[in-house]
Amino acid sequence: MNYYWLDKYLTQWHEAVSADRKPQAVIINGARGMGKKVLLQQIVADLLCRQSTPACGQCQNCRLNQQGYHPDVDFLLPEKEMIKVKMIRDLTHFFISTPHCSDHKLAIIEEAHLMNTAAANALLKVLEEPPSRGLLFLLTDSKHKLVPTIRSRCITLDVVLNHAERQQLPAWINAQVHYP
Repeated sequence: MNYYWLDKYLTQWHEAVSADRKPQAVIINGARGMGKKVLLQQIVADLLCRQSTPACGQCQNCRLNQQGYHPDVDFLLPEKEMIKVKMIRDLTHFFISTPHCSDHKLAIIEEAHLMNTAAANALLKVLEEPPSRGLLFLLTDSKHKLVPTIRSRCITLDVVLNHAERQQLPAWINAQVHYP
């Protein structure tokens, strides 16, 4: 499914990558259902592909990513509505190691606003001295709940619909509905 409102973010990302301006850490913020994970999947695919941007979908890295397992990507999901310090330390251990088969190690924290204080402090240590080949992604629908020092060390992609995109939404929704 093509979320047309994500195109502007992908264009920004591709421009940054082609100009060699990749950030060390990105907060992808937006309401539930806005396509944050879809956007992240495309960014991750582009970063892992060794052939082209956008991703070719054919190389070994693309195939590993499509199968849901790539050795240079790690996801952290909250447990019982919380992200604890041990979880961040485990992710950090992965994140700072050398990539296996791509140019980057990618660490993704879903529902990042659920970090407790100790976890946030552990993450700050990594953000203060990020690994040169690591990229960290924080997904959230409540970036205001992230501690200010984390927000200040990340770039933010706020996934929102502008006025023109909101006007296109009813027609897009109708096009998505398939009647038997």
